[in-house]
Amino acid sequence: MILNLQTTNYTILANHVTMTNARSAIEVNNTYKTLIASNVVRLTSNIDTVTNGISLNGSKQTNVNCNYIKGSNPTDTNAIGLATQVGIATSQSDFSTILCNTVDSTAYGFYFGSSCLGTTFRGNDMYKHLHSLYLNKVAVIDTQQHAGNRWNDLTNPFNAVNRNDANALALTQSLFITNPASGLAYNPTYPVNQATWPFVNDQGWFYNDTGATFTCEPQQGCVAQLTDTNEGSLELRQAIVYDSTLTSDYIPESKMIAKQSLLEAISQDTLSYANDTALQNFVQANEFNSLGLLNDVKTKLENVDEIEEADKQTIANIDSMYKWYGQNIEILNQQFLLNKDSIIEYQNLLDSIDKKIQRQNEIIFDAREL
Repeated sequence: MILNLQTTNYTILANHVTMTNARSAIEVNNTYKTLIASNVVRLTSNIDTVTNGISLNGSKQTNVNCNYIKGSNPTDTNAIGLATQVGIATSQSDFSTILCNTVDSTAYGFYFGSSCLGTTFRGNDMYKHLHSLYLNKVAVIDTQQHAGNRWNDLTNPFNAVNRNDANALALTQSLFITNPASGLAYNPTYPVNQATWPFVNDQGWFYNDTGATFTCEPQQGCVAQLTDTNEGSLELRQAIVYDSTLTSDYIPESKMIAKQSLLEAISQDTLSYANDTALQNFVQANEFNSLGLLNDVKTKLENVDEIEEADKQTIANIDSMYKWYGQNIEILNQQFLLNKDSIIEYQNLLDSIDKKIQRQNEIIFDAREL
């Protein structure tokens, strides 16, 4: 496996976890650019609350690659009918890459909740589950085109369930495009009758088309490498721009998060909206309001990390010089008592110290200004 760790802020790599009666084996909350790769998680708990193998909450640009999650009960649900074991759960986490993972024997294999814009969901293997893929009624993950996910339990009547089925638009904002010729495992079963359990009509969620299907070959599949962004489909971007109701239960806060994520993505790539009047108007309308200012602050905060690393080294060098100066001052103090001519060298040393102190204060002041 090739790992690009330089682009990650947090790395959770190659752990073996056996978990009993806890919420999550691996959980990230409100993080940016986290890599979770090559972990093996076994869930043995069977409690009345949800237990996750891997859980993402309020995070951005998280890479979840090549993990193996094995549960202990593929059909168990709690008193209100929700899964008690979930392989990988993602909630309000934008631009996640969930690639080439294997989940087995959990009630939900993969769970998505609320706004998960720009998700890349590819090459994942799902085995024994109540529902291998489950989206709650406000989930949006964006289009997955010939993504090569495999629903390997061909006897399950509802391998995939999307409760955000209020209308055709809601379904297409998490659209899966698959090739029927790829085989049954790549084209899952899903409910189409709201009158019977699980009371969902997902007709139109999966669209058949020709095209090459992604595969998790060793050379390209399990490569835990963060990408800068996943821009998301044009249709989803325009829905955000026009303030469309992404789901029947979407809240204003979720819409604001979606707009903030879109503004950030297209502001970093001017070519992405050069020929789209709606996106151009969106940028111009929000560049100097609260969304634009928030985006500017976020960029500066990210830059602080880069500035701090360089300045930390400078300050460390200054500190080491202080020690050298201190030793020489002690020597010059002794010489000064014996030889009055050393006063010039003594003064030069003090001037050098003053300059170093001034430079250190400038660094600290600049950091505070950001």
